[in-house]
Amino acid sequence: MTGRRAHSKKADHTASRLRSRRVIAVVAAATAIAVVTGVRVTLGTATGNVVATVNGETIMAGDVAQMQARYEFYYGEDYTFEEALEQLLVEAMVYQEAERAGYLPDMGQAEQELGAQLVRDGWTMEELLTALEEYGIVYDDYIETFRRELAMGNYVDDEVAVTAEQARERYDTLFEIYGEELPPFDSMKEYIIIDMEGENLARLIEGLRAEARIETFTEDN
Repeated sequence: MTGRRAHSKKADHTASRLRSRRVIAVVAAATAIAVVTGVRVTLGTATGNVVATVNGETIMAGDVAQMQARYEFYYGEDYTFEEALEQLLVEAMVYQEAERAGYLPDMGQAEQELGAQLVRDGWTMEELLTALEEYGIVYDDYIETFRRELAMGNYVDDEVAVTAEQARERYDTLFEIYGEELPPFDSMKEYIIIDMEGENLARLIEGLRAEARIETFTEDN
């Protein structure tokens, strides 16, 4: 029972990380990729070690190190090997299902979305290309990462979406428990939706995990 609770807690934690992960921002993406490129160089041959497979897709030691560097760059917090590997396992499962379900945009769609995001962020394509060149990032690699993020983000958004009617039902259930102590629905609606989306994502991940073929080749395996 303790193991099951611990696994559920880890799944909720990872779901929270994935849910907060959206399509990478232009400047942050360029800088983060530069950071992990440096990590890849310092790792040397360690990048060639396979640490896990998800439905036949390999995860390398270098992938885990890059995830750790990316997280620490974004959030300024340490990210353990176990946490980073778990995140990569989840992302692999989500991406594979998103691709299978037809969420991966073609190159034209991805570049159109990238252009729209550049406009929202106040950038031009020329400025992006200059930034990528400055950090030694190949545009083709960047747009492939962007496509993958789009596929995962759109798939997750659709799968975990909560309607206003569902939120109202949850509120009514809570009202039966707390009565007049509960704030009005309008003031709680957003928080209820966020909470329910988190629950939906945790269930989605657990469902994907139940169907996935996962092997790990770490010391804890």
